[in-house]
Parts: sequence; structure tokens; C-alpha cells
Amino acid sequence: MSLSVLKAWAKDYRRSAALALGVIMAIALFTGMNINIDASSVKLLDAILSNLPADALVYRIGSMEGGPEGGWPALAENISAVRWVIDVETVIYLSLMPAPYMHVEVNGRARSLEETTNNYTKPIYVGSLSEGLVEKAELTLTEGSWDLADHGVVLSSRLAKAIGAGVGDKLVLVVNMTVFGQVLTWRSPELEVRGVVYMSEEAISYLSARLVRAGMPIPGRAGVQAPLLMCLSYEALKELVEQFPGGERLDLVFLYYVWVDRNDLLDPWNLDATEERLSEFELELRSSVQEYDTNVIVYLSYAINIFKSALNGIRFMTGALSFPVFLLCWYLVLTAGYLISGAKRREVGLLRVRGASSRSIFLSYMLTALLVGLLGSLLGILAGMGVAQAYFALSGEELPSKVLTGPLEPEMMGLELGLGCAICLVASIKPARMASKLAPVEATKEYVEAEAVEGWKPGKLVLASFILGAVKMAEWAAGIRPLEILESVQGLPFFITIAFYIYAIFDAFVLNFLGPIFFIYGSTCLLVRSSKRLYKMASALAKPLGPIKELVSRNLSRNPVRASRVAFLISIAIAFGSVMSLLAASVMDAQVRTAHAAVGSDIRVEVFEGVGPDFAQDLMAVRGVKKATAVLYGPWLEVRLAGSVYCYCYVIDPKAFSRVAYIEEDFCEPDMREALAEMAQDSRKVLISEALADAYHLDVGRELLIRKSAWIEEGGTYKVVKVAGVVRVFPGSIISPFAQDFFLILSSDLSDELGLTDLIPYFLVKVEADHEPGEVAEVIKETFPDLVSKTYTVEEVLAESPLVMVGEVIYSFLRQSFICSLAAATSGLALTALIGVRERTYEVGLLRARGMERKQVILALAYEYLIVSIIGLAIGIATGLITVFGLTGMMSDFWPIKVRMVFPLDFWVFTSSGIVLFLASSVLPAAMTFRRTVVETIRFR
Repeated sequence: MSLSVLKAWAKDYRRSAALALGVIMAIALFTGMNINIDASSVKLLDAILSNLPADALVYRIGSMEGGPEGGWPALAENISAVRWVIDVETVIYLSLMPAPYMHVEVNGRARSLEETTNNYTKPIYVGSLSEGLVEKAELTLTEGSWDLADHGVVLSSRLAKAIGAGVGDKLVLVVNMTVFGQVLTWRSPELEVRGVVYMSEEAISYLSARLVRAGMPIPGRAGVQAPLLMCLSYEALKELVEQFPGGERLDLVFLYYVWVDRNDLLDPWNLDATEERLSEFELELRSSVQEYDTNVIVYLSYAINIFKSALNGIRFMTGALSFPVFLLCWYLVLTAGYLISGAKRREVGLLRVRGASSRSIFLSYMLTALLVGLLGSLLGILAGMGVAQAYFALSGEELPSKVLTGPLEPEMMGLELGLGCAICLVASIKPARMASKLAPVEATKEYVEAEAVEGWKPGKLVLASFILGAVKMAEWAAGIRPLEILESVQGLPFFITIAFYIYAIFDAFVLNFLGPIFFIYGSTCLLVRSSKRLYKMASALAKPLGPIKELVSRNLSRNPVRASRVAFLISIAIAFGSVMSLLAASVMDAQVRTAHAAVGSDIRVEVFEGVGPDFAQDLMAVRGVKKATAVLYGPWLEVRLAGSVYCYCYVIDPKAFSRVAYIEEDFCEPDMREALAEMAQDSRKVLISEALADAYHLDVGRELLIRKSAWIEEGGTYKVVKVAGVVRVFPGSIISPFAQDFFLILSSDLSDELGLTDLIPYFLVKVEADHEPGEVAEVIKETFPDLVSKTYTVEEVLAESPLVMVGEVIYSFLRQSFICSLAAATSGLALTALIGVRERTYEVGLLRARGMERKQVILALAYEYLIVSIIGLAIGIATGLITVFGLTGMMSDFWPIKVRMVFPLDFWVFTSSGIVLFLASSVLPAAMTFRRTVVETIRFR
């Protein structure tokens, strides 16, 4: 008996193909998703690796004694012999605290080495750097040369400025100590200054052995944080340590930075093998230095862990975001199963008359579904590979063959085939039960699925779904955040408070994801599942048809179940597409604006030590530069509030800054340009950070007492200032939701009154409209190579951001998902329309025999499904817009700047494509079916 059913399915291959279509699209989407993630993983790994100072680090803190033959630099040779290692660079230094017992003589005159920052004395690093590391650390000579022979030294610009030394000066380190009541004086050999270098962020990272550098430095703070560095040869350092009293007990820092052949060691498509090789590398590295009491850190292992976490996050995000598409595919299979079961009633009836049991028919249906699922999965894998290949070819990117064939790996094949079969089997259970439970007499009767003969009342599931979804939509539309108002329910009765907490958690972890789906399901059921309600809506929408309006309305309302399923398919597809398209565009827009705010303008220019704010005039002479202004950054300013509060400060020219800086409305309260205008008119007005305002309950108009920090040149007298604005985002500063910096923004006039000195400038540059910022930045660096240390543009910041790369992976996947969702909804509508038209061929043939024109017949049938499409479109678009409005509002709570809704071209293209496809799916089945003559359509029965 099962074989008979299977043969019937094989002969009716068109309906079998309709059942397999949903499986094909689901597996094609799943395959394409994994190919897209794998193909983008190389870029993501490169972005993560670019933030590593090196691939590994061998380090030691101890005395000079016990080193290898040839001195501690010779240990690099042992490390170089390790497999995969291609380069080793060394840093060896002694950290000295200059105050109170140490000073330096410059040309025989004593100079204090005391320099305070953050209320502590900064150490002086006296050390040796290998030649290769000097280049990697981007130590830029501002004067002199890198010549360390014969006790030559190179000073960091910060140290040179602190002691007033320059090229050619003679230095002597002097230490005065009291040991057991005796004064001990030590003088170093005479050292000659051969050069002065600017400490870049990379140099600071290498000297401090920071594990992972930030992708973008904090503006102006590299100079503030730069250590006081004195570079000399290893031999000179060793001599200095040996001559120092008790030098054999001095602890030095030994750093060996290691670079490896990453192409041989790392395989982004086989992380298990990569981790095994990294373990082998770490063991060999440890073995090479185990005699010398050293420690080993493999930075690459940290990077791979971050990479795996990022990949898992991407897979989770894409899986969660694609859930509605898989739901659509499953619902398409379910719809096809119902339609096919209804169309095969006569066959099932004949089998039942001949003695077939309900169980055998059910098993036959499920076995058929399993075979269709297997075949659909195989076709879906091939389709996914083809779509991915075409997508990357159109985008101009090369798709590695290893990635393209990834879906054919045994593990992936098992997962893909299992998913396809599961979708088909689960979706086929209810249609199979419907077919198997029919009595023989009922199965042979003429049947239209769920024909409406009485009123319909919504069940508990429909009502619960609609209420929960409607509540979530209302929260998003009104901007309500249940988690934010938990504090306000503390005074309510105990059980009410508990109930509110439970709902808030349910809302955050369930309704935020499933609320739109609940709303769509409940709305489509309430609007379309009721025959009377559907009749009224159809009558209103069918008014343009005139005489055949009644025919369309009555025919459509005869089958509300089928119409409800189609409306649900269309609504989910449009809502999903709207949410993903708008949300992805809004997030990408927010990332671009955040990068723009971090840069501060079109270009940010950082300069070497000694460049003053007047350099802005030189920048404005560069071709393509429209405006330029200086921003001076200082580490500490004392504010008299509840005691003394110490803040960073930014010093600006308010008028120039307002014209050059990238400013948005919500950067400041009130508007930043208005506050800057007040500062320009009254130098005693300042801007304060939101963190400072929140911590001390400050607001606009509040008066403050401020002065230069007391430990810097005796501080100074307090000045009374008034708050002109509270800054949430200051262009060109730290842009992070977690940044809790206390800072004030002052005018240059007020800075002069306070006597602020030692401020470090950086410059914001606005570019002419017909020039590219990247090109202008290159011209600036070429024009001022001895003054400009680094430039940043918005494009460069975005290109270096791993977050942006993750967003691009998800965004490109969402485009494919939207196409798949439209295809699923269109197929469901077309299949429903086709089956519906074929069921009513005889009925329509009789109407045509009584004088109804062919055009009227096609219009009437097409309009039925067009009405369903209009209802689905309305629910889907409304749900999508409200959802995006709510999600962008939620994201704005933790994003540095406000996330605004953006309507990209993709949204309009996809929505228009959906309308066209739904229209075509409504018209074509009727037009293709009723090409026959009246006699042929009547004979069709």
C-alpha cells in the first residue's frame, strides 16, 4: 500500500516539487549562511591579528645574572630556532623612580627628573631596544640620529622636554642614597644625546608589554601617557647596571617579542588544527627558554579565542535573525502539505475503500516526506553553493574553493540533510494526519479545505499571541523599557513586585525576539481567519471591481484558513525584510557616525612634541583643507565640588571648533553650537562631561570653582565658571558608552587665565566638498613629515574596526535572507493561488458558459489573492516599522550616539520587489489556467 502512495507521488512530481521547495530554500539559506561566514572569517581574523603587538612574548623580570653566553640578547637566538619563528626583537630596560634621590646633570647642571602625572611620579625607562623593534614600534626621530655607539643615548621627546636636553648635550645620572647612615653617591658614565624620538602608541605598547592594543588611540593622550625613555646600547646598559651600587640585585625587564609564519601556523577554516599547532608552538617555545626562568605568552592563542568567540557570536546572531526565514520555509512546506493532502483526497479514499489502514497511509505520507526532504536538502546544498558563488562574483570578491566546498564536508552534510528532513517531517505531520483520518466516504467527496460554514471564534493561543505581541508593539511605539522601570516598583506589594519582575524578564528575553511574530500570527488570525470579517474587508477592497465585487468577496471568505496562512507568510516575509534592512542600515549608519565623532571631523592630525596650536594655520594652507582648528588636551584640572575633583580638560577656540567639528544635535544639552557660541561670548563659561554632571548632580547654569592642579606649579587661584552645556559626546575624544571620563571643555582665553601649560595639541581638519579626506590626509603627511606623526580619517577607522567587519558579514547575510523570505512568501502565494484556481476550474467554466468574460474571470481570481497580499503587506510593514523604531531606541540606550532609523535603497527595492512578485503570483496562475476554451474547462472536472 505504501508503494502505491509513493508511485502516486512520483507521478505527480509537480506537487512533490512544491513540497520540496520550502526545504530547498531553507537548506540553501543555511548553506549560504555558513559559506558567507567562512569566507568573511579571514578578514575578521586579520582585523583581530592587526591589533596584536606580536605573535608571542617571552618575558622575565630579574637581575642581569644567569643569562646565556653572550648576554641576554643572545637568548633571541634560542627562540629563533623554534619551528615557525621568523623574527625575534628584544627590549631590555631598567625602571627608575627619579624622586627624591635621583637627578640628572645636563652639561654639568643639575636638572630635576621629577614629572608628575595623575598625582604620581612617572618612572624613567633606561633601556636597550633591538634595531628591528625600533622600526616596528614606529619610533620617529624628531632630531638627530639613532646612534648608540660610545655611550650615545636617544631620549623620548617627553624626557628631553622635561630636562631641557637636546642633541649634543652630555648627560650624567646622579643617585644620592643613605645606606646604614652613610651617604652614598653614584654617578653614571657620561652619556651623549644623539637623538630625540616621538613615542607612538605602538612604542608605548611594546615598552609596557600590553597584550592587545586598541584599534584606535585616544586622541592627544599618547603624548601624555608616553613614558620617559632613555635608549642606549645593551653594552652601555650592562655597564651602567654593573657600576650601580647593588646593581647585581636590580630587577630589569627582559621582553622578547616573537613573530611567526602565520600562513603555516594558522588555518581560519580549521580551528581545531590551528589550536593543536599553537599548543605545539607554545611547548617548543617554552622548551627553548626553560633554563632561564622566563615566562611565555602566546598572543596568537588569545587572538584565536577572540576569533572563535566572534565567529560563534556571528553564527548565533545570524541563526537568531534568520529564524523567521526558517519559519517561513517550514510554513511553506506545511501549506504545500495541506494543499496536496486536500488535492489527493480521492486517491486516499480509493485506498481506504480497498482496505488501507489509517496507519499505513500516515506512514506512507511521512516516508514520502522523508524522501522529499532528502532530495530537497541535496538540491538546497547545490543551490546555496551556486547562490554564494554568484553573490561573491557579483560583489567582485574571490571565494576560496575550500570555503565553497565546505558544505560537502561529512559533518556539514549530515547537519544539512538532518535539518532538511526535520523541516519536511515536522511540517508534514498535520497534513498526513488529516489525510489518514478521513473516512472512505468523506475522502471521495468534493472538498474545499476548511470551507466556512459557521462563525469562527479565536482560541486561547491566538488571543494570547495577539495580546503579547500587541503589548510589545505598544511598548516599542511608546518607548517604554520594562527593565528601566524596575526601580520604580520597589514600593509596591510583594507579589505585584515579583509579578512585574517576572514579566520584565519575559519581555526582555522572549518578547524582544518573538513579540513581532506573536503579533503577526494573532493579527492575521483575527483579521483573516473569521469569514465574516474577511468578507467585509474583501468587499471594501474589491469596490473598484464593480459588478464582480460580490463574487470576489464571497469566494475569498469561503476559505479563510487558506487565506490566513498566505497572509501570515506574506506578513512575516515583509516584516522580517523591513526589520533586517532598516536595522542593518541604521546600525551601519550609527557606526559611521560614531567613527566620524571619534575622528572629530573629516581628518584628525596628531603631531610631534613641540608643535603648537598655531600649526592650524599651516594646515589651512594645504590644498583641499577648508578649515582647521587645534584641540589642546591636558591631564588634570582641579574642580571644587564636594572636595577636590580632578578632571581632564580640552582647550578649544569655540568659534573655530564649531565650524570644523562634526557635531550632532544630541551631542550636548543644550545644542553644542549654541553652547559654543555662549563660550565665545563669555570665556568664563565651560562645557562639562555627562559623567561629571551625573556624579555630582550638575546642570546647565551651575557655577563651579576651577584651577590648575595644585601639584603642578603650585596650582593657582580658583576661577568662578558657569556650566554652558553638558556634553554626552565630544568630537575627537573617547567615544564609548563605558567611558566615564570627568572632563571640562574650556576656551583658550580661560586656559590662559588659569595658566595651563604643557597641553598636548591635536588638530581637526574639515575638507573641501570636492576633495577626498584620505587623499588630503596623505598630502598633509607628505607636506609636514617632521611635524605630523599620524592622521586618521573616518574610512580608516571603519576599516580597522572588527565590529564593522562583523556587521558587514551579518548585513550581507541578511540581504540573502530577505531574498529567501520573499521567495518563500511568493512561492506560498503562487502555490495557494494555483491550487485554488485548479479546484475551481469547473465552477468558473460554468460562469464563463453563462456569459462571464475571460478577463473578468482572471481579474476576479487574481484579486482574491491580491486582497490577501494587501492585508499581509499592511500587517508586515506596520510590524516591521514599529519593531525597528523600538530596537533602535533600545540600542540608543547603550550606543555612544543616538541610533536613528535609516531607510536605505535596499528597503525600497526589496519592498517593491515583494509587491511585484505578490502581484505576479496572484495573476499568473489564473491567466495560465484559463487560456482554455469554455468546453475544455468544464471537461477538466
